[in-house]
Amino acid sequence: MEVEGSRAFVACGESGLWVVQANADGGFTLLGVEDMGGPVAGLFTRGGRVWAEIHRVEARPVSQPTGATVAVPVNGSAPPAPQGAVVPAVPAVVEAPPGREGEVTSAELGEVVINLGSDDGLKHGDRVELSVATKEKVGGEIATRRQTLAIGVVTTVSERFARVKLGLNEQVPIGASARSVTKGPSESRTAPPRAAGLYEVGLKVRPFAALDGLGAGVLTQGWVGYRFKSELYVSAEIHPFAYGDGEGTDAVVPVSGTLNAAYDRDIFSIGLGFGGQTVKATDFRVEPGSGILIAQFLRLGARDGLHLSLRSDIVLFHSVFEFSGLVGAAQLPVGSGTWLVAEGGGGNAGFGYGELGVRALFRGNGGPGSLFFSVVVGGVTVFQQQQTLCGGDFVFQCAESVSYSGPMLGVGVEWRF
Repeated sequence: MEVEGSRAFVACGESGLWVVQANADGGFTLLGVEDMGGPVAGLFTRGGRVWAEIHRVEARPVSQPTGATVAVPVNGSAPPAPQGAVVPAVPAVVEAPPGREGEVTSAELGEVVINLGSDDGLKHGDRVELSVATKEKVGGEIATRRQTLAIGVVTTVSERFARVKLGLNEQVPIGASARSVTKGPSESRTAPPRAAGLYEVGLKVRPFAALDGLGAGVLTQGWVGYRFKSELYVSAEIHPFAYGDGEGTDAVVPVSGTLNAAYDRDIFSIGLGFGGQTVKATDFRVEPGSGILIAQFLRLGARDGLHLSLRSDIVLFHSVFEFSGLVGAAQLPVGSGTWLVAEGGGGNAGFGYGELGVRALFRGNGGPGSLFFSVVVGGVTVFQQQQTLCGGDFVFQCAESVSYSGPMLGVGVEWRF
């Protein structure tokens, strides 16, 4: 038994935890019986709170710090107190224990369902800590380490269950422990955790109108990849696959594609890719063609948070390695699941572009099943340029070029599964 003021907590084994109070006439009132999930073997006080010792070697708090004025919850699932039970007298007032610890019963898109509800004192907007426990040795003894996975927000409450919204990229397995806390949500907009164990598929289409003639074109970008639970990301990307055409001129089709592997962490990524690309800007007397591409990738910051990224290209063309292009991007979070994005670059593959826009999370929380959309505005150019000899009596070097440039409005979609 642990005594606090005029109330006492009594460990009653299979009968659960009893909460009793002394009356002014010398009698006693049983305020409630709490089911702690197992036989209550004992009680102890630590840090200003009363804890119950359960036979399955698990400690749960049964009171809040001194000063709280919460009613003692009654859980009817515990066996009732026997008639005529004798309860020892106790002196003073104590705050009541919080509701029991529950667990995750199902995982849905961006949220989980837990077996705690209004009967356990939970209400809309409350914070719930979701965690998992592992066993490890400490000083020759077996101890429990509790790892907090997320602190979510209650969005829907029934009597015995509640729906808890998770933060961006937070994933919680079925069976994880759940308990109400007063801490703020764990969601981070600038540096969310890494989304892992999933596939990504993305496509961006940027149609544009050529202002230097009756022409038009499109600049597209597509990729598919898999983020391992370890720090590995593999992908295949086509960027660009472009087309430009106009009245009285030849069509230009810049293409670049790579297979990539990256060391991918929460706040940075570095990788390398190999593939091929067209070479549309050439030196003297060298016809446009294609070469072997080596691409280098770097990202500083979180993939779905604040970050800067860079891709640089080197091409092996006519047995010579040349720097052939550069593409950079920036992302700034402006809300929960909304980002401002800027991107641009180009190179000898025969393209160049610059854009500003918005990226938004349309469904999910960044995990499997999530869907992103983006809208951008900017400008695009696709071209082919070759150095050659020209002139009559005086021979000199000049450029033969075809280009299509103009304003662009683009859309993109990303799907994770």
